[in-house]
Amino acid sequence: MLLYWCTKEAEDGTCMPDGVRVDVLSRSRRPPPENINRLLTSLPSVCLFGNNMQTVSASDACGRRPSELSDPVPLSPCAVNLLPAHSFHPDQLSGLWYEIGHNVLPQFSVNKNFVFYKPLPGQRLSSFSAIEMGDNWCVGPLKMITRPRCLKNPNGRWLTRIESHGNWLWGSWQLLYFQQNVSVIHFFCHDEGPDGSCSTSEFNLVLLSREPNPSPEVRQQLKSAIDQLGCFDHVNMEELVYEGTSCRPLLDPVMQDGA
Repeated sequence: MLLYWCTKEAEDGTCMPDGVRVDVLSRSRRPPPENINRLLTSLPSVCLFGNNMQTVSASDACGRRPSELSDPVPLSPCAVNLLPAHSFHPDQLSGLWYEIGHNVLPQFSVNKNFVFYKPLPGQRLSSFSAIEMGDNWCVGPLKMITRPRCLKNPNGRWLTRIESHGNWLWGSWQLLYFQQNVSVIHFFCHDEGPDGSCSTSEFNLVLLSREPNPSPEVRQQLKSAIDQLGCFDHVNMEELVYEGTSCRPLLDPVMQDGA
């Protein structure tokens, strides 16, 4: 079996040369040479050649025996893959949104966040954020790229990452609630545990609205939607209010040219 890894994926979907890893796996410690040769002929399909490979020998001293492996961890009812995921077309998120709430983030404080979404070819979505931090200074625009986890089955489960030099890791991203042109709850997980759930310090639950200060009814609908999920509590959410000065002008360049 050929197992292909990419730890440094470029924006166009190709893998950076220093981020490619391909493992040749076998059920036998000493597979017949013809089996190895058959696998090696497949290397050009992943842009590698035989002289790029290194042979390793397996011994009893390497790794744990199957009998020593621990039992699998039961899947959490709040596993990321069990949370609802609303299917949508990137065009439905296009344009400007206002972050009106998020789970409490102990590592930093956000007063306001303006998010501009722009659809990209290949069912991808770019987003640009202008953020007012807790001490009233502006950051941005910060760019993120979001794409379906599986292009052949765009079932509402997506991957996203911040577009910055040296950041190659993708995280799970999905819409838990979607009322078109009104409000959205999206979920971003940076680190899934062995039971499939997201670490409490490594996820973002974000409420977005088309209006900077939506009606109390809209806010109540979002709170009810959070509680109905069973894995979150709206009392742990921090509300954002839009008044006074704004960091939104930071988005003018990307909004004017469509980025």
